[in-house]
Amino acid sequence: MRYQGGKSRIARKIVAEIRKLYPQAEDIWEPFCGGGAVTKALAEAGFKVHASDSHPDLIMMWWAMCAGQSSVFADVTEEEYARLRNAPPSARRGFVGFGSSRGGEWFAGYAKHSYTGVGYLNRKTPGFEAYHESQRSIARLAVHCDKLIFNHADYRETPDAVLCYCDKPYAGTLDYKGEPFYHDVFWRWVVRRSGPTFISELSRDGCDDIADRGLGDLRIVWRKEHLSQNASNSPTSKHRGAITREERLYYLPPRAERTAD
Repeated sequence: MRYQGGKSRIARKIVAEIRKLYPQAEDIWEPFCGGGAVTKALAEAGFKVHASDSHPDLIMMWWAMCAGQSSVFADVTEEEYARLRNAPPSARRGFVGFGSSRGGEWFAGYAKHSYTGVGYLNRKTPGFEAYHESQRSIARLAVHCDKLIFNHADYRETPDAVLCYCDKPYAGTLDYKGEPFYHDVFWRWVVRRSGPTFISELSRDGCDDIADRGLGDLRIVWRKEHLSQNASNSPTSKHRGAITREERLYYLPPRAERTAD
């Protein structure tokens, strides 16, 4: 689904690396499931996915998907978008707030058009709205519901010894509410875990925010560098122009296999 920081373009590559190290694993926990791109790739790779997120509307939406509640994913008008912005949590609000917003960012503004209509790569397709893209993505994930278990939970509620993939908010960014994400708390939790943990992170301008955290056995198992234009390219930003980014997948082995703590 349209989702800020979604991994649709690299999800299969991430999962391939996890499978390479854990070819026989049956279950995996994903405590930052977000828009479901990696969730789908994990299910396609044969995992039973225990997917969770702290966003109540988002998880209510995923529950509705697996319950076959198609009305939750109906077309969205600008009027409904404005009305639901401050409404109580609901599955419908989860779909509207993410699936029809600019850049998939939580109620960041109604996105009137999508650039991914069939046959119109990088062009606006008449009648093809942003939420149509989300509808199609959700339909593709729904066929895997027999392999999915969704829960509303904080990442720290993940069982200690299980295989885990974390797509947390990137260093230097805010969470879905526009609030800080406490990265030091997260990394302390990772180190305390006894099970294996994979973590997605982003390096920008050659600055690696986690290189000096003293995590010992933490290592990069996959990386991809690219140039990106983003919101920081404003006239008042000190990061104007193309920004070098490197998508990274880190891996911390289970405690029993670590050489240092």
